[in-house]
Amino acid sequence: MEFFFSSSLIAAFRPLNLFLIVLTQTLSSVFLLNHSLCISKLFNQNQYINFYLIVLATVLSAAGGYILNDCFDRKIDAINTPERSQFTEKNLSLLYFFSFILFGVSIFIGFVINLKIGFSVLLSILILIFYAKYSKKVGILKPILVSFLTAFSIFIVSILESSIPVSIYFFSLWAFFLSMLREIVKDLEDWKGDVFQNSFTSAIQLGKQKSHWFLYILSTLLIFSILLSIFFVPNTVSNTTHKIIMISLILFFMIKLNNAHSVSYKKLSLFCKIMMLVGILGMVVY
Repeated sequence: MEFFFSSSLIAAFRPLNLFLIVLTQTLSSVFLLNHSLCISKLFNQNQYINFYLIVLATVLSAAGGYILNDCFDRKIDAINTPERSQFTEKNLSLLYFFSFILFGVSIFIGFVINLKIGFSVLLSILILIFYAKYSKKVGILKPILVSFLTAFSIFIVSILESSIPVSIYFFSLWAFFLSMLREIVKDLEDWKGDVFQNSFTSAIQLGKQKSHWFLYILSTLLIFSILLSIFFVPNTVSNTTHKIIMISLILFFMIKLNNAHSVSYKKLSLFCKIMMLVGILGMVVY
């Protein structure tokens, strides 16, 4: 039983990532959908109950996905991140069981809300299972799947709405692009271990030079989408400032990418996380 309280299991849950999911969905609901999350209303209005159930289902499915992914990637992680504690072979069956328990509870919660949310959660979990098993074999499809799930974690909050604000679409799109940037940088960072295990990631499929060019294209599309939002989302001093900050960060990323080499991809990956956090916090001014 002490395994369930070990640092390895806690790390596998990615507590920071789960916190970012809760933060993202909460800010989306409060500032993009203009919902109040007053605790006194939690148990007497369905929309508030459903929101918290959606967040819970998302967090549980993500946690299950993280554990499952670590199980499948344990050998490659031993090369790419040797400093991180690894699961032992004897714990694998227990971990597989635990992850599928989390998936099952998440699906149940989804269908408790309604069929639309239930099938959305089920689809997300099927993608997570596919990703965990085949992420090192599908090349560019890997970052696309992760980015879709990242964007969908924002969009799912609005599924029950009668009309979806255009800002939800833009933030989902920005989340997709930012996640793509980070996932490709991570693949470049993990190049050594992936080559050793004969993996087929986006970086290996494209090669380092083409991966860099693809990152430049994605960055340019992201900047274009931010500028495009000016014509569809009401502009204020606050959200215009946020757009300027985001564009500045993306341009800085592109400059750093031009000088990137094998030892700096880790820093670029961290910088992508910072950009994602700034993007999330920007919801408060829309």
